[in-house]
Amino acid sequence: MKKLIICFSFLFVVVHEAAAWSGPISYPEFYPPKGCPQEVIKQVDAVLNRKDCRFVEGSFFNLSAHWSYNGNTRALNGFLKALSECPGTRLVISTNQQFRWKGDWSVYACPVSEHMFFKIDYNAKSKRIDLSGLKIPTLRGPKLEIAESAKVEIIKFADRLKLSEEQEKLLRLRKRLGKEEENAEPPGLTKELAKLEEKLGADVLVRSARAKELVLSPGQGLGISFVHNPTLENLVFNVAVRGDEVLRGSQKMSVAHKTWLPPGGRLRVKDLYWTTPAMQKTR
Repeated sequence: MKKLIICFSFLFVVVHEAAAWSGPISYPEFYPPKGCPQEVIKQVDAVLNRKDCRFVEGSFFNLSAHWSYNGNTRALNGFLKALSECPGTRLVISTNQQFRWKGDWSVYACPVSEHMFFKIDYNAKSKRIDLSGLKIPTLRGPKLEIAESAKVEIIKFADRLKLSEEQEKLLRLRKRLGKEEENAEPPGLTKELAKLEEKLGADVLVRSARAKELVLSPGQGLGISFVHNPTLENLVFNVAVRGDEVLRGSQKMSVAHKTWLPPGGRLRVKDLYWTTPAMQKTR
């Protein structure tokens, strides 16, 4: 069975934490975006606790949560439809051939500044759900009206965030420490890294993005793309645009622009050529 991916997501998380916290959860719970009306919160909560969808297990990490349900095709269709009707929801729905949770489907929830993001993974090996009977609803809920102060602006490519010398040093130290993990750790390296992390602080503390961690989406307008950071950390990556080249001997080489995005940030790029690492693409 080929993997089915239906997705359209915008993630704008505005959270700055010096340390992460995590643990198990005993019921479906989510953190709404700042300024979200109480009636909308209650509507979403009612969907997540539908009687025909039995909660199995779950856990949280910072302000995001992940849990799973048991239920048949009818229950899943009802869950998806009801969730898509909640204001401010953005859904990503996909089949998962390597489902690691107990249950028939799982939900990943993450708070955003203007939306509520839910990623639903269907267990491809489930005997309760018939994929041919799955009804995909609208992946965008109605607009969510929130306070203007809760919104996050888009970063244009020309205004992209540049790494400071200390941020560059931080990346080098982490890379060096990673190479030394199997050998004897260099004296004082861990201490130097911790000192630099403390000096930078959570607002500008960065790490290199992993493959498929960032999300690449098409924007409105010819040649416009958006790079989304759906995590709760500042992520570093490279971007190249078409036509931006330099000569290396007799060959033209595209220029890599190193930049970083804050949690939930979006980078607007025109004529995107390539990115590193590879990014999850949406339609």
